[in-house]
Amino acid sequence: MQKIKNNFVIRTITGLIFALIIIGVIYFNLWLFTALFLFVSLFTLKEFLNFSPVTLHKFDKSIIYISATLIYLSFALINLLSINGKYLIFIIALILISIIILIFYKKRDNTISLISFYIFSLLYTVIPYALLNFFPKLSTNNNLPEYFFLIVFFAIIWLNDIMAYVSGKIFGKHKLCIEISPGKTWEGLIGSALFTLGSAFILQYFFSLQIKFFWYIFVIIILILGNFGDLLESLFKRNKGIKDSGNFFPGHGGFLDRFDSTLMAAPGIFMYLYFLFY
Repeated sequence: MQKIKNNFVIRTITGLIFALIIIGVIYFNLWLFTALFLFVSLFTLKEFLNFSPVTLHKFDKSIIYISATLIYLSFALINLLSINGKYLIFIIALILISIIILIFYKKRDNTISLISFYIFSLLYTVIPYALLNFFPKLSTNNNLPEYFFLIVFFAIIWLNDIMAYVSGKIFGKHKLCIEISPGKTWEGLIGSALFTLGSAFILQYFFSLQIKFFWYIFVIIILILGNFGDLLESLFKRNKGIKDSGNFFPGHGGFLDRFDSTLMAAPGIFMYLYFLFY
């Protein structure tokens, strides 16, 4: 019991510091946010490479890291500098060139598996963070402060995670998906759903937009994709036989553990906001 209490205290302190840093960076300087999440993206990628089904040599990792950095910066700078989006075509060219290099660098029996993992690792751990850099423009397009959608997005993500954890610890009896994540319960899911939908009601009341039920849809997207992202990362860890992807965040684990919900929810919210406000 004391161990659970101590873990909860450590988890709470770490989460609070983490949240204050993210909110502070978003509020004061979007360039700093871009730099911070380039760091987050590369460390998330670093952890995910441990799940590779094939042996990655130093050269393979170098290609992946270079591609990740260039892809992230391309998305970010196109948005921050208002560069024409057609230049994203260079990202596709970069990926194709990288694939060609991987194919012809050495003749290997696992080339197809390597390329498949290479592409998925970029889609899973880089693109979602890169898309966050578009949220400020999507806010201003709707006459909101540029930091607005980013802060609300992370606030809902954190509320969902916290209430799922607390509700599960207090009321959890019925396992949600025991073969993937033994710790997750239906009670935790229901608890997080009730609180996140309650936040949608508050947002709808204080920040009502012209689109009907806008915030309810916003929250439901995060609720569904965020929980799916959590289960997906749990599946990766289950297959690897590990509890945490890393130990960077005391009480939380690694970057993948901390941002698993974000990796699935960010593309969903981006598409939702893009079609409405871009």
